Amino acid sequence: MGISDDSPDRALQADTDGSPSSDRRIDPVLVAQLLRGGGQGEGPFVHIETHISHVFLAGARAFKLKKAVRLPFLDYSTLEARRRMALRELLINRLFAPELYLGLMPLVRESRCGTERGAVPFTLGPLLMPQTIAGGQDLEALLSDPEALDALLGEWAGDNQVCEWLVVMRRFADQDRFDRLASAGGLQAADVSGLADALARYHQRSAIRRDLGGPEVLARGFADVVATLESLPDSPWSASELAKFSEGVMSRIEQAAPRLDARRRHGRVRRCHGDLHLANVCRFEGHVRAFDAIEFSDRIGVIDIAHDAAFAVMDLIAHHHPRAASHLFN
Repeated sequence: MGISDDSPDRALQADTDGSPSSDRRIDPVLVAQLLRGGGQGEGPFVHIETHISHVFLAGARAFKLKKAVRLPFLDYSTLEARRRMALRELLINRLFAPELYLGLMPLVRESRCGTERGAVPFTLGPLLMPQTIAGGQDLEALLSDPEALDALLGEWAGDNQVCEWLVVMRRFADQDRFDRLASAGGLQAADVSGLADALARYHQRSAIRRDLGGPEVLARGFADVVATLESLPDSPWSASELAKFSEGVMSRIEQAAPRLDARRRHGRVRRCHGDLHLANVCRFEGHVRAFDAIEFSDRIGVIDIAHDAAFAVMDLIAHHHPRAASHLFN
């Protein structure tokens, strides 16, 4: 369906994830229409949909809209949850890529909502740029306190005219993503060194967490992954294949349990990126920057620092760059 075919009575729709909720969600087609006509700069407009968000590339900016979904590993089912998760995403990712993450932008209801056919029933609010937290214990305390998070947004946090929240980023060239560079043969040793340095700096200033990580948390997280794979209607794995895979991984976790516990005791479990595959790393203005760090689950985002680096190591190997993988890890 084309953008011009949508009308305001479709703008606010009920959740469709099957979970009970009184929350409403925004029609992404109308968000696209608003951003296209909102003077966001020249350049091609692109709408990318993932299983948990919509990303709109408009001019020199990127806008991320979280879907109103509830999954085994995250809960975006209410507007309140999406607001706080958007703020968590901003604060965590500014530590990795301060130049990329600009702030949050509310979508605000128009008084004409639902009355003029063909009109977008909401408008863009101001770009809100909450204070950046330096990391460490200060960040951990803030992330665990919903009221403190809301205070960063002032009166906007409780404004009942806000119908959704956008994470606003600066747009970068697709060809500067590390997965594109690796596939095209353009990834340089300096790029890998830059990623290693950036990751080391981030891990060094991250707060030590002894309440997470370790074999039991790793096992629960893996069990969630298996449960999600089992629930997929078009899963590429049979039940027997998943069972065999699960048994093998759980056995490895059990074997490594003493070492995992020792690393946790020695402060190796910290807030990390949590999803450091090559498509989440880029060159930007002469620097290497990681983005799209995990904000929605501390069980996924607070892990052993070696596991954090392992994402990129495995992806470098998958892209046929074993020397770069060795360079990064060592």
